[in-house]
Amino acid sequence: MNKALFILIALSFLIVGFASAGVDVPVLVAGHVYDSDADPIQGASVTVNCEHNGVNYTQYTLSLLDGSYQVVYFDNDECWVGDTAFVSAEYNGNTGSGTGPVCWDGEQCPIPIAIVDITIPELTMLGAMIVVLAGVGIIAYKRKE
Repeated sequence: MNKALFILIALSFLIVGFASAGVDVPVLVAGHVYDSDADPIQGASVTVNCEHNGVNYTQYTLSLLDGSYQVVYFDNDECWVGDTAFVSAEYNGNTGSGTGPVCWDGEQCPIPIAIVDITIPELTMLGAMIVVLAGVGIIAYKRKE
């Protein structure tokens, strides 16, 4: 939490400095990656696409120990307020995704930011079906004995 607060404060100062200098303002896309039990996932491969004027600009990162991830777009021609951030994460062959708008209203969004949390299901539908069928097979085998 302290790291996130520090980053938020540092980016706030950067934004004020950049805005007063007339240069691009950094846009932060951040969130957390969780498993289906809402536990954080460390080491998930995260792909962030910011769609700006119909073009996707992609960045990659890994989730940290607390499941958090972040990327910063320094060029406002790649990502800006009103754009949509598309985020996907992959861990151990399982995937999850989400979207979020980039906002900057000074209250809920004190800096240009999109917060997108991702949940990666532990079992895919195919994996779950295999487990269920294996269980049914074991029960049938035991009853046969």
